Amino acid sequence: MGEIRGFFTAIGDIDSQHWKTATWWLLYTVIFGLLPTWITILMLTIFSRNIEFQDLVDDGQFAIYSAALIATGLYFVAKEFNTSKFKGRAGFILILGALLIVASLLVGSVTIAGEVSLPVDCVFLRYVSITIFCITVPICFICAAKNEAGIAEDYRDVYGRGFRKLKGKFTPPGGLQDEK
Repeated sequence: MGEIRGFFTAIGDIDSQHWKTATWWLLYTVIFGLLPTWITILMLTIFSRNIEFQDLVDDGQFAIYSAALIATGLYFVAKEFNTSKFKGRAGFILILGALLIVASLLVGSVTIAGEVSLPVDCVFLRYVSITIFCITVPICFICAAKNEAGIAEDYRDVYGRGFRKLKGKFTPPGGLQDEK
């Protein structure tokens, strides 16, 4: 339970600059990650075909997009596992792992149902894949922002150590005192 609490407290450690960087990541991900969907809508519109939203999601396509986002989120959380100061890491991994299993089962079941000619409840698939995607996006957004915050913390530590090390090696020329 403490790890899940750490998930929520980790959000408070994120600065506005980190949120801004994560927002750019999210925009690129939504625009380019969902490019097949955007192109399908565009092409069908060009050819004057009537398309409805459920045509794009009835086979669980958004579960595939969710799995790709979850993989990115897991990379953000799990990299540098022993050295990073990423608070709430286990909570993030637990939530992302559960979402990845559900998304994978959903995609796998659709594939198997198609191979063995089993009926598929498209309405169920639609709502579950969209729900998983809607849960995944904000969690991965937080992971991206937390990743940026961790990089900034590590950078400040390295910069501070390097500055202190250099400061001890240099003295003012001719014994002059620094003016302040």
